[in-house]
Amino acid sequence: MFKNKIIVSKPELLYDIGELPFAYVDGSCCTHRRGDGKIEFFTTFHLNHKHQQVHFVGTAEKPFETELEQFKIDFNGYREVLPSGIWVQSHYECEDGMFIGFCHREDLHKDDIDYPQNYHLGFSVSFDKGNSWKYLGDVLGSCCNYISKRRTGGWWPNLGGVPFFPGKDGYFYFYFNEFNADYKRYVSGARLPMKEAIEMIRKGENPASLVKKYSGNGVWDTEPMHGTAAPMISTDLEDVRFIPEVGYEYDSHSDAAYCSALDKYILILQSARQVIMFLSDDGCNWNDYRVLFTAEPDVGLAYYSTIVGMDDEASDDFSTVGHKFCVHFTHKPEYSRIPGSIGNYAKDKYYRCCVTIE
Repeated sequence: MFKNKIIVSKPELLYDIGELPFAYVDGSCCTHRRGDGKIEFFTTFHLNHKHQQVHFVGTAEKPFETELEQFKIDFNGYREVLPSGIWVQSHYECEDGMFIGFCHREDLHKDDIDYPQNYHLGFSVSFDKGNSWKYLGDVLGSCCNYISKRRTGGWWPNLGGVPFFPGKDGYFYFYFNEFNADYKRYVSGARLPMKEAIEMIRKGENPASLVKKYSGNGVWDTEPMHGTAAPMISTDLEDVRFIPEVGYEYDSHSDAAYCSALDKYILILQSARQVIMFLSDDGCNWNDYRVLFTAEPDVGLAYYSTIVGMDDEASDDFSTVGHKFCVHFTHKPEYSRIPGSIGNYAKDKYYRCCVTIE
């Protein structure tokens, strides 16, 4: 039982279709609170045959208030020909001001059912508060990479990501969509020691050798690039809805944080048309949850959540939040993941739910 009360507001529409000051939402925002209290939002999408790495400053209530100069990503030799790309989805700010970016990378060639589409997670680094990043390399992959869509039943092995938090035990924990040998998709996690990772990243080294996927029963020792992690999240929940035709359960294009007011970890996940907040004491047993949003009518795609702290207890990178925070997310009411369906991915209704701990 919780000694605190968790109060979740009704979803609040921040931007209706056509009101966002950029083309469409294609990932969670990397966010950072400045010294003046304003919040910077970094997000990436593709438009006009180019990578668009847009950068805004605003507030929790109006996130995309003022557009700044686009941020830059040094791909460091990795494929950047569209539709391939790198998304800096979240970050950790070190004591000396260095930013460590948790990244989603797609190595895509052409939309051909017989051509493999490959997905990885990796780290980047910024020494100028997120205005420019250098990708350091892949640290995690899927056993379904380098396999054609025909063999996976028409699905790409999209790892999602990258929700993360700094654990109280000195590890970075991050979460992703895993796939087993039968191409079944579920959410799992990985971790690496913070001190050693920070030292390597500061020197421009890829910390891939430190990463281990979750193996089950509280053990983290599975090889990260080709090994298969164990499932973490129960799907037998009373008010969580799944869509069998979509072919998967939870999705981790989302965010996470440590909540100091609860002394628990928070992981936001989606179940196609719902946004759900899970809670954990240890980062591997997610035994409580709150449904934040359910699409009504039951259409479209709810995706791309971002946690934004709303009090002084939150860290500036929002990897830690306190008694009050909100969860931003988009609902694409005219888009569907059901095979054979069509829809408009670029039409977004952008929401937030506020969470208060009493």
